[in-house]
Amino acid sequence: MEYFDYPPEELLPIVAELAARYTSYEHSSIPYEKARMLMEAVLYCINEFAGLQESLPLANHVSAKDAYRRGHDIVLGKAKKLHELYHTLLPEFQDYGSACLRDTVIRGIPLFLSRYDINYAPQETLLTLDYPVLKDISSLSGVDAVLAYMECISLEQQFLKKLDYGYLTGLLRRYHEEYELLVENLCPVVLQNLFGYRLSGKTPISGGFDKDNYEALRRLLSGKSEKELAASLAETLRLITEHCDDSDGSLLHYLEYAVPDITTRLRYSLKNHCLDKIFCF
Repeated sequence: MEYFDYPPEELLPIVAELAARYTSYEHSSIPYEKARMLMEAVLYCINEFAGLQESLPLANHVSAKDAYRRGHDIVLGKAKKLHELYHTLLPEFQDYGSACLRDTVIRGIPLFLSRYDINYAPQETLLTLDYPVLKDISSLSGVDAVLAYMECISLEQQFLKKLDYGYLTGLLRRYHEEYELLVENLCPVVLQNLFGYRLSGKTPISGGFDKDNYEALRRLLSGKSEKELAASLAETLRLITEHCDDSDGSLLHYLEYAVPDITTRLRYSLKNHCLDKIFCF
């Protein structure tokens, strides 16, 4: 925001103070790379405060120092929220055999929590967050990225734990013999199968599908446009999340990110006569 585009004469004293603290007041200068890191830290915190103020009138001037201080408090609050969310999620966390999910959550997140430098490098994400979530968080960094990531993981766990563990792992095994090694989100695989069950009037415990079932699904889906497929998927999601304690709609909103990808998979499978690759049952 232009209002928070402070001139150098307001930013440099903040960086100088950080630099002094960084060197324990023992040196009067630091390498260029460190100075750049500290400037990025200051701007990150100011942007945190700016983001909080987006919906408010900006009539009153806020100094760079004050914006930095308030933004730093916001970063502290988000780091605390991430810590609480992680330790709330951990006791019942299930990776369902996915090595990528397990490594990212069980190994990666504690690494971030132990190494995150709120004072001197709050802009650094530290992790690659290899397990892909449905929501695009690529524009975020630092605690913003990791907190948003863990909120996505928490929603996925809320959804997946409503289904039988054996059913889920069996489904994933039929989807790919070595699904444990895939770097792929688990939710679309599950959702597209639940969609198939709903269309066919079956339930996950009513048994598998035969050739006649697949042919019936092919005829049904072939008559739908891309828009109609997406709408039907969205309705399936709504019905699913009604049984997932989704009182605020956050789970439904998150799972909707999977609709375009599943729609594309369905259309490709119809075109190439391989619905059995989508509906594994």
